[in-house]
Amino acid sequence: IGLNQSINLASNVTGTLPVANGGTALTSGFVNGGVNTPYWYAYGHASGQATTSSTFAKMQATAVHDSGSNYDDTNYRFTVPSGQAGKYWVSCATQPYNTSSVADGAQIVPYVNGSGLGNTYNASLYQISNFRNHWIMWSGILNLSVGDYVEIYAYTNFSSGAGGIAYGKWGGYKIIE
Repeated sequence: IGLNQSINLASNVTGTLPVANGGTALTSGFVNGGVNTPYWYAYGHASGQATTSSTFAKMQATAVHDSGSNYDDTNYRFTVPSGQAGKYWVSCATQPYNTSSVADGAQIVPYVNGSGLGNTYNASLYQISNFRNHWIMWSGILNLSVGDYVEIYAYTNFSSGAGGIAYGKWGGYKIIE
């Protein structure tokens, strides 16, 4: 093609798109490897989820988007489907609350296969006098195998009144490698 010439790629194009030098043929997706699926996004209850002080509680969030029906709305977890092992970007956030003005701390931690990822993956710990209008968040990359499941747990510590988490949200997607 010369400098001032063009090709109309939209006319008479059918079949597969060959990939350079012996690659596989694609009928959809991007040449760089496909789309970020599976993906999911779940949202918690605005009215709040009561928790017990000084304990981790599983965040109860219902799927809003779920590309492959891999998010379980009963157990509030994402499970890696067959053929989809790899690295996943996961992000979560919630707003702790309490009914008194005394609150000591909060954390949000991803769990994989029922085990917390520990202090390495702790989110922010706030030591504030009132949780209202404060968010705790975590995001990162998890290396997951087929059948692994991910859940989000939140921790709140309040010395008086009742408390919990509200507006919890989390989601993720497989990273194209």
